[in-house]
Amino acid sequence: MAKLYLKFDQQLLKEVTLEPGTLTIGRLPDNMLQIDNLAVSGHHAKVTGEGNQYVIEDLGSLNGTYVNNQRVGKATLNDGDQVLIGKHVVQFRNDQPQAAAPPAPKPGPATAKLDATVVLDTKKSQEMLAGMNRPDAVRADGQDDYDRQIAHGLHSSQGIFCAQHRGADQPTR
Repeated sequence: MAKLYLKFDQQLLKEVTLEPGTLTIGRLPDNMLQIDNLAVSGHHAKVTGEGNQYVIEDLGSLNGTYVNNQRVGKATLNDGDQVLIGKHVVQFRNDQPQAAAPPAPKPGPATAKLDATVVLDTKKSQEMLAGMNRPDAVRADGQDDYDRQIAHGLHSSQGIFCAQHRGADQPTR
């Protein structure tokens, strides 16, 4: 019989017996295994059981699903696996052997490297900024709506970046 054990700081919070079919995991109350924590997405992951084999799949969560400290998109669960969802650990236990060898875990989406240096294409950004000083950018009170233009102009198909402008004057081109 397969079970999931929801733990937080080594303390057992909940035990769920797995049955054939799908069990959803997430922050919202419509999940079969609800984890009330802001680091957990509303519909974070699902566990699908067929026979004596269980597969966990991330449902596009922001913080990811980790099996034995490896981020996964989809992975077959083995007895003793530790699944990290937000700050909670979900331990998988199965006292019945699996019929076949599990496939290798499918890697999840790449995690952003927050410590990496961002390189901006200055020529491209200057072209974008040059096109923002338009007459229709003046509000009804006569003040320039330059901040709104910056926020709108720097959201492009190449990505999003933020700029901060201080002072009364607009930057020169």
